[in-house]
Amino acid sequence: MKKNSPRCVALRLLTVLWFAVVCRASASRGNPEQKNKEEVFLCGAADLFVEWNVTFGALHKREVKVNTTATKILQNPELYTNRTGMEQAATVAIEMVKGVMSNTSAALNASRGFMDGIERDFFNAFEAVKDYPDNFTFGHSNLERDGKRESEILKFFKNVTMLFVKCKNRTNENVTIDSLEKKIMAEVDNETANLTEWEAEQRDKWNATLANVTTWLDGMKSYNHSETRKNVWKNSVSIRDIIVEDCDKIHRNSSKGSKVPNIINSAYMNVMRHLDDIANKTVVNNSLEENGCNSMHKLFKENISGVVFGNVTKSKNKIQEICKKLNETLQNHTCTTNRTSVEWLRHRFDITVPEIIERLSKSLVQLMEAEKLVVGTFEDLFVSRREVLCDETRVMGKMNTTFDMMVESDASCEADIKSANASLVSAVHNITEARNKSDAALERASMAQNITNAVSTEFDKTKRADVGVKSAERAMKESEIAAREVISKTETSREELKKVRDELNAARKKKGSHLETISKNFSSALTSVQRSENINNVCDVSSFVAPNVSIYAAEDVFAQLVAINFSADSASDGKLLGNCTQKVEALGRLVEEIGVYSNATRDNASKALQHADAAEQSAKEAEERAIDVVKSEINEKWSEIYAAEGNMTALSRKVTELERQRDHLYKNLSVVAELSNKTMNKALVAVRNCTAAAAIAMEAMTTVLKTTNETGRVVDANSSCAKAYANVINEDGAVQRVLRDTKATKVHVGKLHGDVNTSLAAGKSQLEQMKRNFTALSEFTNGGHLVLFGSARFPANINVSKLSLENATKIYTKLRSITAFNASRIEESLTSFGNVVAGISSNLTVAVVHQKGAADNVTLAETKAKEVEEETRAVLKKALEKQRARLCDTVKQLTEINNKTTALQKEAIAVRESEAAQLKRASAANQRAEDAVTRAVAAEPHAAEATAQYQLTGEAFRSARIEAKHLVKNAAASLQANEEHIKKINNNFTYAVKAVSSHHCKTEINVYKSAVTCNVTSGLEESLREIQSLTALMNITLEEEALKRLSLSDKSVKELMQETSRRASAAEAAAAAALKAAEGSKCTPLYLQLLRAVDNRS
Repeated sequence: MKKNSPRCVALRLLTVLWFAVVCRASASRGNPEQKNKEEVFLCGAADLFVEWNVTFGALHKREVKVNTTATKILQNPELYTNRTGMEQAATVAIEMVKGVMSNTSAALNASRGFMDGIERDFFNAFEAVKDYPDNFTFGHSNLERDGKRESEILKFFKNVTMLFVKCKNRTNENVTIDSLEKKIMAEVDNETANLTEWEAEQRDKWNATLANVTTWLDGMKSYNHSETRKNVWKNSVSIRDIIVEDCDKIHRNSSKGSKVPNIINSAYMNVMRHLDDIANKTVVNNSLEENGCNSMHKLFKENISGVVFGNVTKSKNKIQEICKKLNETLQNHTCTTNRTSVEWLRHRFDITVPEIIERLSKSLVQLMEAEKLVVGTFEDLFVSRREVLCDETRVMGKMNTTFDMMVESDASCEADIKSANASLVSAVHNITEARNKSDAALERASMAQNITNAVSTEFDKTKRADVGVKSAERAMKESEIAAREVISKTETSREELKKVRDELNAARKKKGSHLETISKNFSSALTSVQRSENINNVCDVSSFVAPNVSIYAAEDVFAQLVAINFSADSASDGKLLGNCTQKVEALGRLVEEIGVYSNATRDNASKALQHADAAEQSAKEAEERAIDVVKSEINEKWSEIYAAEGNMTALSRKVTELERQRDHLYKNLSVVAELSNKTMNKALVAVRNCTAAAAIAMEAMTTVLKTTNETGRVVDANSSCAKAYANVINEDGAVQRVLRDTKATKVHVGKLHGDVNTSLAAGKSQLEQMKRNFTALSEFTNGGHLVLFGSARFPANINVSKLSLENATKIYTKLRSITAFNASRIEESLTSFGNVVAGISSNLTVAVVHQKGAADNVTLAETKAKEVEEETRAVLKKALEKQRARLCDTVKQLTEINNKTTALQKEAIAVRESEAAQLKRASAANQRAEDAVTRAVAAEPHAAEATAQYQLTGEAFRSARIEAKHLVKNAAASLQANEEHIKKINNNFTYAVKAVSSHHCKTEINVYKSAVTCNVTSGLEESLREIQSLTALMNITLEEEALKRLSLSDKSVKELMQETSRRASAAEAAAAAALKAAEGSKCTPLYLQLLRAVDNRS
């Protein structure tokens, strides 16, 4: 309806007149009796609120005790034997206490939310009746204070102590919050109290209060001092209705008939109160959110910025803006709950009391479990501190024992030192005598050693005996020096022992004082848990039992036990005791060491005399053997010269034979080199043919046949071919290596041959010099000649008369100057030369064998090359047939595409005819609707709908017609292109068959009907490329995409046809509705029809 139409203006006028008659201004104050009934309810709520806060406050104190003790445990983990377990127990206890504290915080928060909510419920209850307060019976009303609108009961909630005392005075109870707090604290802090029973008492008391809520609320709702007034708590207005009503006043700037002064200002303050509740983070909840008015809450929250709380004047524009938005979107603002104020009062008790009871139960369970964990750690703490006490006691006893041992050790050491000096004097005389005898024997043995090495054994014996004498002398002196050093060290050690003994005595006194202190601490800890025990029996593991500790005594016990630690220098106690023990042991070892060195000095002097006697005997034996050795060496040198002469003759003959063999081998290797070149050329030709044919076959299989199942024979033949070629390469490589090695060694052979000739010449020169030197020895054998090398007789041995030691020495020296005949160089060079010639011979044999193997493999490679070519042609023929089969499938697919295209073309033609019929239906329906309008104005809306649907039908008709036309045209083009593609496939395949058969097959081929019978006779590479070129004809992507576009176009045409049909049906339905509306109605006056027509056109 138009806002300025006559009907709308009349409606507004009637509304204003109604408010003028019905509404009147009034002012009223709260009824005392009703206020009294409300205060009964408020006292019940306040009583719960105070008890909850006091109860959970008392629990908090006990929580702190547990948390403090557990924290100290974590701060001192080193005090415990089971450190990990105690840390875990303390950590778990702290986490439990955190849970209890969190639960306590949540309970106190719920308690505060409980009271805040009750204040809002009283506030909202009066806000619902503030326009006409004289029409209602109420107790506490709402006031304006400090620029805000608030409930009268807020003054009680701001001073809960005053309210609590007032409520207790109503029932003649002499109770204050302080006295209640002390009572509950005493109950909670009593370690003998049963908290489970106490919890049950609290639960029963609070549930009893909950049971009274119905009575209190019924009393509030039932009272009414006047029949003309309604009890405010029976009013069913929700928070949404209150805010909507106030926003309407603000938006219209109208009191809407209320006679209450400044009612619009009160409306502003009410809206600002709810904005304040939303913005104020100290308020647990707000009325909009509680009632599930989510969209309204969101609107208020998003527009809080700009509201000056406590100043309506500065906030009016912003509140007007909020109310305007609320009125404009009023239909969107719904609430899921919409409880009335009295329903909220009942609901708050129903949810808060069980919640507080449950949180109390959870807190007590977790708190008692945490206490159990904390006090459970004291058993380990008592045990660990007892161990510290007992360890200190044991260390004290060990200190006393060690001190006594040190005194005894020092006394026994002094006597042992005196007996060590006597055994060192007698050894000096024995050593001097042994040294003189040994020097004389060594001089005689050295002369024999100079004559010949044949006496080296006797000389060594003499020398070893002399070494033994000197070694014994050194050992004696060393043991003497060592003995005197040890005696000196022993005296020093005695002084150190006395110093450490004094340190131990001081530590004993300090340890005794510390032990007395920690013993008192442990005794005090036992007394704190009301247990008296003899401290002397504490270290008896079998009799000591750790006492139980309550959480109230835990801090005091912990403070006593934490002071029980090892003394400050306890870490060095073990070191000090160990040092004392080490000093005693070191002193004992030094005494033992003095005896060892004293005995060693005496024994070494005796050994020196024994070695001197052995030296004299060995020197005598050496002199006798020296002369015999000289005689023997003269005969050996003669035999050596004789043998050298024969060896030179044999070596010369060997050189001549090796030179002949070398020349013959070089000639045969040249023949093998010529054969190798010819074999490799033939192998290379065969393998190239083989590889090229196999590559073409493999490419045909992978690119055309798309399979490796046909590769077997080609691969086998090509593999055989490759293996044969590889064998040729290997065999020829072996031949070439032999040839290269032989060529490389030619220079080396020449060098070795020169070395042989050089060494032969040197050997002959050396032999002549040996003969001359041997003849010169005759001057030392009484002036006679030993032998004449020019004579024909060579005696086997040479007899020499008796020699003196001096002549034997001279002859031996000359014999040393005649170097031994060295044929090793000749033999080495001859062996090297012979090895090289033998190597050439071996290489020739190897080369001949490998050359024959290479020739055999060349023949095999040529055979396999022919097999590969034959197999490749067979593969190409299969590939050609495979391409024909694929092209046949392509033709089938193109034919199928043509069939589908033809079907789509026919469907499009049919759609064009069907669309026209739908348009006629819509036109006829529109005409019927227009006829109905002329009979009755009530048919007008239906006629307008029919006209609109007729127009939409026309639009859909035109779109469908255009789309169908395009589909028919595109289908015809696709059909023609597909036929051209099929024709091209047959023509190109025919050409390919002719090309690969060297034009032997000249018939036209239809891929759909004819199989390939012609053989591939053209070049392999050219044939493969021709076959591969057929693949491009199989691509029908364009044709498939064209069909897909046609299908999409067909779908669009069908959708447009359905749209046309649906719109036509809608037009007919609207026409039917217009006709039904016109049945039985009188004819619309002409002037109204004209107005309606003009209005519709506008």
